[in-house]
Amino acid sequence: GIDLLGTTWTPIGTTSFKGIFDGNGKTIRNFKLRSNSYSGLFSIVENGAIRNLTIENAVTPSTYTYSYVGALAGNVKFATVENVHIKDCSIKSSGNYVGGMAGYGDGIVFDGIIVEETQVKGTSYVGGGTGYIKGNKIVNTEVSDCSVEATTSYAGGFAGAIGGYQSSVTLRNYVGNNNTVKAGNGVDNGDY
Repeated sequence: GIDLLGTTWTPIGTTSFKGIFDGNGKTIRNFKLRSNSYSGLFSIVENGAIRNLTIENAVTPSTYTYSYVGALAGNVKFATVENVHIKDCSIKSSGNYVGGMAGYGDGIVFDGIIVEETQVKGTSYVGGGTGYIKGNKIVNTEVSDCSVEATTSYAGGFAGAIGGYQSSVTLRNYVGNNNTVKAGNGVDNGDY
């Protein structure tokens, strides 16, 4: 694996990553997300694939104010994310669209995702997996032992909110286990 020893990370694909990234089962650990919107290991993943990777101990700076943030990517659209494990991360911002894995997801296939022991906090659209999703297929996925908080609204174990193409979101073989989910307005999606 790769230990970044607390380095502030400049995301891969500063405008958009459109390739295939295969982590080959390795772990990337101990990095700080850059102070920008669309931040994570990747900035935006579009029409690509990310697979076979563990991200451990990715953190946001203590006064993070940006939107579209997650340990893997700020935004993932029309892409495939397979066999990705997010562990022991702290993704906290006063912005919107904050997720343990990705801030925003549109038209994605998530397969074999595990998010565990991760703290996620934002203003609205906050999820253990993604802050907001639409048009996605989510299979064989687990979010466990996470703390998810939206200071105003839209919090969920996997997704803070599902919108746009609600009828086309598929959720199969999902496990939400021992998560704490709360929204400032008292309305949340629980473990989903």
